[in-house]
Amino acid sequence: MKKVRVLLLMALLSVMTMSLTSCEDDDHYYGSVVGVWELESDEYGFVSDIDIDKYAFYPDGTGVYGCYDNRGVWISDIPFLWSYGWAGPGSICIDFGGADEYYYYFDFDGPYLMLSEDPHFRSWLSYRRVPN
Repeated sequence: MKKVRVLLLMALLSVMTMSLTSCEDDDHYYGSVVGVWELESDEYGFVSDIDIDKYAFYPDGTGVYGCYDNRGVWISDIPFLWSYGWAGPGSICIDFGGADEYYYYFDFDGPYLMLSEDPHFRSWLSYRRVPN
């Protein structure tokens, strides 16, 4: 009788383990990029103040961008259009008009928005959400 209980317990544990891990990669939720995001770091660490830029993604597919120019003057409210999915889930296209289109993969690391041109995120930009 003791062997039967042990076998049943082992079977139950294996079924529970399979049910907890079977859909791990199937339904990855990427979340929404809507909001205002400021660059904080890249794969090398924190960026300098002059390298900080900011994206404001609005729900209607528009947005504005801000950055420092080569003289250290902040330039803001550069308009762009954006859309999800140019390469499937977890991808975003940012279109500044003309030939200025940027294609990124995105994901979230806790509260941070991660953007990368590499689908494996070997290089990345890490943005934190800011009020505006």
